[in-house]
Amino acid sequence: MTGPSLLGDVSVTHNWERASSVYCCRSQHFCRPRELRYGHGQLSPDLASKWVTLDRDEATNAFLENCLAGHLGPRLLDICKLAPLRILRWYFSATDANALLGRGEMFVLSSDQAQRLLGAGTSGVLLDIGAGAGHTTSELAQLFDQVVATEVSGPMVTKLEARGFPVLQGSDLSGLQDLAALHGIALGEGGLVDCIALMNVLDRCDRPLSLLEEIRERLKPDGRLLLAVVLPFRPFVENGIFHLQPSEQLNLSRNAIFEYAMEEIWLSVLKPMGFHLQAVARVPYLCKGDLFANVYVLDDAIFVLSRA
Repeated sequence: MTGPSLLGDVSVTHNWERASSVYCCRSQHFCRPRELRYGHGQLSPDLASKWVTLDRDEATNAFLENCLAGHLGPRLLDICKLAPLRILRWYFSATDANALLGRGEMFVLSSDQAQRLLGAGTSGVLLDIGAGAGHTTSELAQLFDQVVATEVSGPMVTKLEARGFPVLQGSDLSGLQDLAALHGIALGEGGLVDCIALMNVLDRCDRPLSLLEEIRERLKPDGRLLLAVVLPFRPFVENGIFHLQPSEQLNLSRNAIFEYAMEEIWLSVLKPMGFHLQAVARVPYLCKGDLFANVYVLDDAIFVLSRA
C-alpha cells in the first residue's frame, strides 16, 4: 500500500476525519481517525473494575487535524527535512535527530483525559521522567502546581527548557532535590513528589525494574504514578545510532493481543512490585508523520498506580 501524495490529499484538507492516513505500526495498515481504539475486549475482573473509557476529545482532534490537514507547506517542509535527517541518523539517535529537526511530535493524553484518570483535586508537584520535547508534559502541567522534568537526550532537554520546565538531564534522579531547590519547588521529605509521569519510557530504558522501584520510593504515601506503555511490549534502548536490548528484561510476550498484554504486565510486573491499581485505560499513541503517512499510531495502556 502506498502512502499519501507528496503534496497531500486535497480531500483531507476539507474532511480530515474521512482520510485513511493514520498508519498503525503494529498491523501495518492505514485507518481513519474514527477507527482509533479506546475500548477493550475481555479483561479480568481486576482490570475491568478499574477501567476508564476515554474518547477522542477536542485536544486529540486538534492534533489529528493539524497532522491530516494536508496543506502544501507542511508537506514541503517534510521534503526539506529528508536529506538532513538521513545525514543526522549517521551520527545521532532517532530521538536526537528528531529533536534537532523538530520532527515526530507525539500525542498521548490531553489534560482533560488525564484529569478523568486521576480524578478531581490534582495538585502539588509532578515529576515527568523522560519528558521528551514536552508535548505531553505541557498537557499534564495544567493539573499541577509545579513541574520538574528529566530527559536523557540533550536536544530534547533544550526543547523542554524552551518551554520553561526545569530539567534534570540524564537517567540518574540523585540531583532532583538540588534542581527543585534551585527553582523554588518544594518537594516532600526525602525528595518525594505527588505524581510521577512515565510516558512511553519503560520500553526504552536500560533498567526498567530498577526504574519502577525508584519511582515507587519517590512517591509520597498518597502519590500516584501515571504510566503509559506501548503494548505488546517490545523494548530496545537507544545507544547513539544503535538499538540494544535492555540489561533488565521484563520477559513479556512480544506478540500478545492488547488485552492479554495488559493483564501480563499488571500481574507479572506492576502488582508484584508493590503497586495498587487505581485506574486503567487505552489510548492511541499518536506521532506526527512524514511523507509516507500523516500520522503513526501504536496502542498505549495507561495505568494509574499508587503504593500498595
